[in-house]
Amino acid sequence: MIYVNDPYDLVPELFTAYTEFVKTSDAEVDILPATCNESFQCSDQPTIFIQPEPDIHHADTAYHQQIATKSNAVWAVSGHGTGSSSWKLKKWFSYYANLTMTVRVNPMMPDLESGNKSWLATALLGGWTLHRGQLLNELRLLGILDQCLVNYQERTPVTPAHRQRQKQQSPDIYFNIRTPELDLLDNPVFSDLAFNTEIYNECQLMPMNTCRSLPGMHPGQHGWISQLVPWKIYNSAYISIVAETEGPPDLFFISEKISRPLLVGHPFVVLGCIGYLAELQKLGFQTFSSWIDESYDTIEDSTQRAKAIAHSVKKFSEMPDQQKQRACREMKPITDHNRCLLLDSKWSHQSLRDTILDLKKS
Repeated sequence: MIYVNDPYDLVPELFTAYTEFVKTSDAEVDILPATCNESFQCSDQPTIFIQPEPDIHHADTAYHQQIATKSNAVWAVSGHGTGSSSWKLKKWFSYYANLTMTVRVNPMMPDLESGNKSWLATALLGGWTLHRGQLLNELRLLGILDQCLVNYQERTPVTPAHRQRQKQQSPDIYFNIRTPELDLLDNPVFSDLAFNTEIYNECQLMPMNTCRSLPGMHPGQHGWISQLVPWKIYNSAYISIVAETEGPPDLFFISEKISRPLLVGHPFVVLGCIGYLAELQKLGFQTFSSWIDESYDTIEDSTQRAKAIAHSVKKFSEMPDQQKQRACREMKPITDHNRCLLLDSKWSHQSLRDTILDLKKS
């Protein structure tokens, strides 16, 4: 018997996606409910833990807490192996939980409309980080920031003195910006929860908190408001500017940031690790080099990579509107492919299936 400990109900399709795991009374694989933790920890059965995106700075601690009494367990997270050496996890495999959760919380996703768009790009970059600030500042220097739907803010309230020190040290990185039109276009559930606070900063913007659970999720499920797809925002722009989770230089990490444009069917550029687009392609996704300059993906220095991404967006912005519309029509087979792949439960469970089969052989 191989146990799959899935406390967040992330792999309910495992038995239907792969017929070799059809659930019977004498099944060789069993998905355990969340309440079974104590009963199986002392058993000698191989166990796979399905864990959605532990914070990369606390992954090692979470890992040891979960399997301290289960030495023959395998750890599954939302991410990929290129940066795994920095996580210090000796037994783990990739499971793209953020993709699964993003699909779950957006069950009805209509196609984006074709035609002229009011905005060049979405730039829903979230909270302050060094490289996100560099990217936005470069867009500003190139004169195209005001053509983008931008959300970039401090995540939680900080003291005025701390904020002032940050801005004095890096004035071109730590700034707040939220395009006013987002208040009309954003997902109302996200807006109500992310900005539900009485504390304002000096720019009269409320600190953002996206680490809130979605309403209506039962205790055995998992979902964040950050995984909600703001369809109207994507429908208003030609492309998306994505800044993925920062970590070690080689960390290829899939979060809700790239999951949303993949699911909604939106062309994108990505500020992530070096070779981020190449890693997506290895998974089966397709990108947009025929229409958007993707040479930035091979640049080792992250600051220079951020500048190159801004210049790629600038180059795309210089197309006449009719050419942008034609480019989006030509990119639709790629966005459709990405969306179909994301919705394919056999694809999303492939790494889990292979790991189970390897355990059965051992």
